[in-house]
Amino acid sequence: TSGEWQRALSLLEEMAAFAFSPDVVSYSSAIHACGMGRRWPDALALLTTMTRRAVAPNAVSLEAAAGACTGSEKYKLALALRKRIPDAQRSPGLVPWPSGQRRREAQA
Repeated sequence: TSGEWQRALSLLEEMAAFAFSPDVVSYSSAIHACGMGRRWPDALALLTTMTRRAVAPNAVSLEAAAGACTGSEKYKLALALRKRIPDAQRSPGLVPWPSGQRRREAQA
């Protein structure tokens, strides 16, 4: 649901409170939740936090942030993020979440 972004951000804060370091999967999940809640500024802030904490964004986290921007009609930001995904990191099965979700729903 769209309110999951709040819980995702809270979980990241709780991890830090218990001396756990969020990894790329944790951040990518939170970025995706922000996108589902149309919270593109929070998604971009998480990318910045990742870099500051020496957690390198991967293709999934960048695509999640781009999806958050696309879902909020911030197409130039989405394109800039997608351009940051190195070809070597691109997974052949990686599909942007909004279109991938629709594709999975159509197949069900």
